[in-house]
Amino acid sequence: MAKSSAEELEHRWQRGPERNGPQSGPFAVGFEPASGDLLVYGMAVFGIALLVIGLGSGRSLLAMAAMGPLALSFWNYPLIDKSAPQLATHADGLFVERLGLIPWAEIADLELKQTAVRNMLLARLVVTLHRPFTDIALRPHHTASWKRWMMRNWSLHKSKDDADRVVIDLHPLTGTPQTLLENARSYRPRSKR
Repeated sequence: MAKSSAEELEHRWQRGPERNGPQSGPFAVGFEPASGDLLVYGMAVFGIALLVIGLGSGRSLLAMAAMGPLALSFWNYPLIDKSAPQLATHADGLFVERLGLIPWAEIADLELKQTAVRNMLLARLVVTLHRPFTDIALRPHHTASWKRWMMRNWSLHKSKDDADRVVIDLHPLTGTPQTLLENARSYRPRSKR
């Protein structure tokens, strides 16, 4: 049985991202290394310590308080998960983790939006779709059902002109936002750029 494009991208990601342009295969990126280590592991250790102390001392309130740090650790697990790329481009389309592969024919525009919050620059890739999101020929990314409850670096929005948009946070990903946009555009068919 042939692999779908989303499965092929995930397989190539596990071997290591290829970053030399369209002729050498898909371009795939994940979260910055060590970006979530302290948050995920630190909260897990803190939560487990609260749980052990609470259960060991018979203080149920302390044991219940452990659920907050443990839930925060669970929510942020994708920051350390290296099993699939968060964003990838392929000859067939744009892959977004836990969303799937959006074919180039469904994408009307790719735009980089940057905003400054205090001393941080936040960057987002805005993918405008030709049709409503529910109608596009998306090739879904199949993941474990428990991952539905974790953070993701994308969201769906409807613009003022009724176009559906997928907004992808680029600032936590490896590479500069401009480089990520250029690589995405380099895979897009010439008639669509």
